[in-house]
Amino acid sequence: MITLVGTGHVFDLSSAISDLLYEKMPDVVCLELDEKRFQALKQHRENGVRGVDVSLPVVYRFLAGFQEKMAEKYGTMVGNEMIAAEEFASLHNVGVELIDMDAEELLLKMWREMRLIEKIRFFVSGFTSLFVSKKDVERELEKFQGDYHGYIEEIGKRFPTIRKVLIDDRNEYMARRLIGLNEKYEKIVAIVGDGHVEGLSKILKDNKVELEVIRLKDLLENMENRKNQIGFTVEYRSL
Repeated sequence: MITLVGTGHVFDLSSAISDLLYEKMPDVVCLELDEKRFQALKQHRENGVRGVDVSLPVVYRFLAGFQEKMAEKYGTMVGNEMIAAEEFASLHNVGVELIDMDAEELLLKMWREMRLIEKIRFFVSGFTSLFVSKKDVERELEKFQGDYHGYIEEIGKRFPTIRKVLIDDRNEYMARRLIGLNEKYEKIVAIVGDGHVEGLSKILKDNKVELEVIRLKDLLENMENRKNQIGFTVEYRSL
């Protein structure tokens, strides 16, 4: 069985992911990362350093820089949930599988295939993202959660290459990896960006994989409920 968990890389979900993994106690944890990004995340965590490697392709730095900026607004570091999952796996002698495609190769391919108008839209969107607030992010998240298919269709109209390369192609690749691992392990927890959950779920269900899905909104709601319970306990004890 696969438990597919949708996350947001700019939110501090480390405690929610740790709690979930303790509850599930999987045989293997699968992460939406490639080896280079995995090692970079661990290095940033160990050194406590923010920032993007300037040796990476410009399109990679562009996307990563936006994520870093938004994570800072939420008081966390990009990919904290992935590090929490790796730490759980290390502590409990659970295997870790990196199921994503090589990000550098992927983004270079995307850039080569993009038409000029799409590249211009991409950089204009990137520039305006410099002024995005937490409220803007949360508003976009609500739109996405309210109408996933419409949201992805909208992205596809404005950025057809981005949708194909960064969403559809990766969904196919990660689904194939998960289907193969499902034949080897009894209990799998796969942690991916919430934008991949619908596409992955469809492919896995079409291949008769037993599946449980936990969305980003579920994690955020659980965290909020737990925070309210803690607040109530503190207030009650102070009376």
